[in-house]
This record gives sequence, C-alpha cells and structure tokens, in this order.
Amino acid sequence: MKDGEGEQEKERQPPHPCITRKSGAPAEKRCKSKACPKCQNQKPGSHVGTLLCYSLAPCCLRMSARQQPKAVKVSASRRSVPATNIRPMKRIFSMRLEDWNTVLQFASAILLGLTFAVGAGAIFTGYLIGKRQEVRIAATEQGTAEANKKAAEAGEGTAKALAQVAAANERATKLEFEAAQQRERAAKAEHDLLDLQQRLASRRIAPKEHAALVSALKPHRGAVVEVTKLGDLEAGQFAHDILSVLAEAGWNVQTNFVGTYSPPRYGLICRINDSTPAGKALVAALKSLPTVALEANSHLPINASIFVGLRPPP
Repeated sequence: MKDGEGEQEKERQPPHPCITRKSGAPAEKRCKSKACPKCQNQKPGSHVGTLLCYSLAPCCLRMSARQQPKAVKVSASRRSVPATNIRPMKRIFSMRLEDWNTVLQFASAILLGLTFAVGAGAIFTGYLIGKRQEVRIAATEQGTAEANKKAAEAGEGTAKALAQVAAANERATKLEFEAAQQRERAAKAEHDLLDLQQRLASRRIAPKEHAALVSALKPHRGAVVEVTKLGDLEAGQFAHDILSVLAEAGWNVQTNFVGTYSPPRYGLICRINDSTPAGKALVAALKSLPTVALEANSHLPINASIFVGLRPPP
C-alpha cells in the first residue's frame, strides 16, 4: 500500500524544474545536485553541488542531515546594543560643570550671533520693503497725475465740444429761422403767382359752377335781366358763359353788343334790384364769379343790369 501511495504521490508532483528549464538558463538557477537521477542520473546519496535540488524526488528527500544547511542561532548577547553606541552617552553624563559651562557659553554666543543676524536681516528686509513701497507709491502718484492730466484734457475737450455743440445749435436755430422766413416768402410768392395766374387767366365758368348757378336761379324763371357784351375775345367768352347760365335757368335776357368802350371799363359790373326775390338770388349767385363788382339799386325797372367789361390788368 505504501508503494502504491508513493507512486500516486510521484504522479501528483510537478515536473522537475531541471527537466523543464531551457539549457540557456543562468547557472545559479540550475539544479546543481548530482544525486538526483532526473538531473544527471547519479546514484542516490552522492550530493556534491553547493545548492541542493529542491525537487520532490525520493533521492533528494532522503538527504542526510549533515548535508542540509544549518540554521544560525543568534544569542541574546548579540541582540543587545553595541558598545559603540553606549560610550558617547557615558561621556555626556560624565562631563564636569566647567565643561557644561563652556558648552553653554558657546551656545549663548551662537544664539547671540543668530539673534544679531536675524535682527540685521529684519532691518535689511524692512528697508527693502520700504524702498519697494516707495517705488510703488511713486508709480501710483505718477499714474494718478497722468490720469488727472488726461481727465483735464478730456474736460477741456468736453468743454470745447460743448461750445461747438452750442455754436452748432445756434447756427441750426438761425438756419431754421431763415428757413421759416424762406418758406413764408415762398408761400407768399406762390400766392402772388396764383393770383397773377388767376388775373392773367381767362375768366370762365366751369361746368360744375355752371350747374350750381342754374340750380340757384331756376326757381326765379321769367325774371328780366340786361347783359352788355363787348367785342373783346376774353370778355366776350365770359359774357357768353353768363348768358348760357341765364338762358338755361329760364330768365328773360336782353343782350346789348358793344365793340369798344371808351374809356375802357374793367371787370364784371352788376347793378341789381335787391328788393325783389330774383335780385337777391342773383346777388348770391354772381358774387362767386371772378372780377365781380356788385351794386345794389332798388330803383331799377328790371331785376338787374350786367356789364361784362375787360379783364383787369395784372
């Protein structure tokens, strides 16, 4: 049973590293046992190498106790502190008072020197900081002065700009006043031109005005009126328009034709008997005609006498 178990244990063991390792591996990692049959097929018990085979081969397991490395035991005395570390401590505690005084005086001198160095360093660094602050203050004052200068220049520029704006506003006001005067003169000139055109234009009765006159005079049909017509072209056309209105309204018109009249008479001269309803209607109708001059005469035997004179000179 033991042999069978040994065979099973051998089968379960991993392959020997000396067999699986390549031949080019370092020498210190090779198995140097000459007793292992798997390494060099030597007989068991003849181990020669400096390193042992760590295989589980039976030959390696049966090595003698004298061939195995011995554990080094460290005694308690060796674990203690070395004497070289104890000697300085003994020297320190064995110093005399004079030695301690000398050491302390030396330490005081060192501390005094350090205190002086620290104070001098503080004074020097304070001096440097003060210089830097002075430079910064000077730079700040210079920047402030420049800013004030720029502000003053800007203020002067602003004042100049305001003066220019005021001058421009004054010029604009003056120009606006002149433009208003110019518009007024233009309106007057336009009115004068229109008046001149009206005076130069031929006196005529427009179709719309003709219809309105006929409608106003038609209720007084049969009324008697006398119309004098000149031989002038413009005056003749105007007299023809008036005669057309009266005839269409049903008035009884008596026409007189005169070639020239001396001295010349200008405008539309109407003498009307305003005591009759027909005379009043004729006054209301003729007052809208150009160059008309109305004259009331209640002693006329007829309703009205109309003289169509020349167009007034411009």
